Amino acid sequence: MIPRRRYNLEPSFLRPDAPGFPQAVKGFEDALVHFLQADDRLQARATASGRASLALLLKALKVPCGSCVMLPAYTLGAMAPFIQALGFKPVTCDVDECRPVMTANSVERAWPERERVGCVLATHLFGFPADVPAIKELSHSRGALVIEDCAHSIGSRLRGQATGTLADGALFSFSYLKQVNGFGGGAAVLPSGIDVPGLPPQSPLTVAGLVTGGLLEDLMFAGPWLRIPTAMLAFDRLSGIARTVDRIVRRPPNRGFALESMSPVQAAHGLASLDSFPGRVKRRLQVAIRISAAAGLDTTDWLENPEITPNAYFLTLRTRDAAGFRRRLWMDGIDAGIGTEVADYVDCPGCPEHPSARRWYRETVQIPCHETLSDRQIIRIADAVKRELDAGQASASSV
Repeated sequence: MIPRRRYNLEPSFLRPDAPGFPQAVKGFEDALVHFLQADDRLQARATASGRASLALLLKALKVPCGSCVMLPAYTLGAMAPFIQALGFKPVTCDVDECRPVMTANSVERAWPERERVGCVLATHLFGFPADVPAIKELSHSRGALVIEDCAHSIGSRLRGQATGTLADGALFSFSYLKQVNGFGGGAAVLPSGIDVPGLPPQSPLTVAGLVTGGLLEDLMFAGPWLRIPTAMLAFDRLSGIARTVDRIVRRPPNRGFALESMSPVQAAHGLASLDSFPGRVKRRLQVAIRISAAAGLDTTDWLENPEITPNAYFLTLRTRDAAGFRRRLWMDGIDAGIGTEVADYVDCPGCPEHPSARRWYRETVQIPCHETLSDRQIIRIADAVKRELDAGQASASSV
């Protein structure tokens, strides 16, 4: 079975000549800012999670508590409840029909008339950048700040500028299945002139649990026994069980968070993972190009768009029968996950229906394009996608 994505474990972070653990957190923060090519303008604060990064940003940027935070309807389902738990009011807007991200127009249409918007959370989804400069211009004209959600987009660029450097602040997530793995860590990036207090590190016990959980999940979903757990993802009668398990184990409701820093162990691995990332993302793009070319996919909007440099987080397709496509991929030995990479936004209380977001949720399928795929696996994936296209089930486009 071909896994949808793989755990990035860097053995080099335990080499005798690797940077020492005591300096690893500061080293990771400096390396991230350098990677973003923003050494003089920005600073980074390594955190225990992407959620901790968002909480830190809202506090450091002085977003008024109780104000509205706008976010795209097509995003992680837990995001709106988390924002509400921090003392803000989430307001969702639609996404573009052709791209899975909010736009300045969709933000403007959803802007509440009688409530104050303190912040717009511009999410770059599946490695595809949102037009943050346009969103920022609109938001600033109405007195709101903009924070980029870069959980999927490290390495992506918009008009030559790295995502994470386009707004008033940015959050990154480095969980064990992200392209840069900090064992569940995150980072807040913000202007260098803002004073950010130090954070206590995560406890070694918590970090050990994150590392162990990531390894176990990778073994479960990447071994020869992959067909057993993914059968729950592929067939409608079993998908309810999979969703329940996912909700309880991986995305439990009302999950707490601690405003803590990365531990030195997390940061040391993050440094090694960040160091290898340029080579790995180059390989991912090559895989995505090979699959797209062999399957006959239209890549004009992302691979051939001069304004966009993607990071190949996934090879994302649109299809009229997403659930059926995932089942057929499973029969071909290819894991395409459960639903989309983001949870169903309509599970969030208070989030109204948005037509484009709903279509993206119903039609999106994520195809594996990670750097560990062999030539034989690449051919298998391309053949399966091509059969879907030839049968008229999937649209000949990817993002």
